[in-house]
Amino acid sequence: FEMYHILMCGASSPNPSGMTTFLEQVEASRDPFAGLFGGGEKLVHSRSRIGNGFPITPMTLGVLVPTRMAEFATPYTDLLDYDVFTRVDDALRGGVAPHPAILALQPSMVAWLEALAASRENKKAEAKAKKDKKAAKAAAPAEAAPVTPGSDTPEPEADTGKRGLATIAVRECVVPGVPFHSEHFLDTEFAGDSMLGLYLLALAAFASEQKLGGGSARGYGRFSLRTTIHTSEGTFDALQLGADGKYTPNEKVESISRAIDAWNAYAADVTAAKLEAIFSCAQAA
Repeated sequence: FEMYHILMCGASSPNPSGMTTFLEQVEASRDPFAGLFGGGEKLVHSRSRIGNGFPITPMTLGVLVPTRMAEFATPYTDLLDYDVFTRVDDALRGGVAPHPAILALQPSMVAWLEALAASRENKKAEAKAKKDKKAAKAAAPAEAAPVTPGSDTPEPEADTGKRGLATIAVRECVVPGVPFHSEHFLDTEFAGDSMLGLYLLALAAFASEQKLGGGSARGYGRFSLRTTIHTSEGTFDALQLGADGKYTPNEKVESISRAIDAWNAYAADVTAAKLEAIFSCAQAA
């Protein structure tokens, strides 16, 4: 369970077991997985730093975002929008198609309020008619009325479709096209190229999944990713987008190809026992 938690949660542990020495941390960092994600019972330090994603706007340039990103700044001042839609049961919608969106909000709300008021008036009228009918029947003299087939069948209920607020929902979302900037730093001094290879494969898998934030099953969370890697050998495009819409490491770049090969060589021999020893710092004992 401990190893599963490490692989899934990264630099955290449900059962930390004390501090480690500097040499133990260095030795653990030689492993690409421990070096990139950290964690474990000894709380191995991660050799990576993943920065927050900040929108690129005139207000964030030079404060939260480097000024070199000015060419990508968005002219928008309001970065958030609101989608208003009607709730429909997933089984009735069929598949994962988005809920029906309400595009013209104000006219739609007026029409909805009018329909709601009419529905309430209809219910009141139906209830009064039933009450009057029942009172008239009670006041009429008792007679043996002939029984006809189907006369005991209850009348169909009037349409009582839901028109309350529960059928309308509002979701806050980012305006399409807003660019974000994030910087990631990797210290590969100990783990070497294999850690870079693991990072690029993980980033490509994340970008290909296209699930950023909540509501991805409803069509939200889609994005395009532009990545630039800066190494001692130069600056390169880290990922490339294929015709199938999937991202892959840009192995046309020699340093990236070398990093992927290094990770594949490591992954071919890694075992659960080896990872247990690394994260428990047993190899430095």
